[in-house]
Amino acid sequence: MSALHPQGEAYLAREQAFGVPFSKIYGPAYPGGETLPREMTMTDFLTTLEAMIQ
Repeated sequence: MSALHPQGEAYLAREQAFGVPFSKIYGPAYPGGETLPREMTMTDFLTTLEAMIQ
């Protein structure tokens, strides 16, 4: 098993994420980003993406 890069570990710690997968989308309306569910569906992704461009 490969180890995470220290910067990756620091980012996940800041986000209070417990490992991968971790998905977050950033956009002009959401400069802090929007975290997607760990077990994401295509509907979850598209709904979040659509909210970003509204």
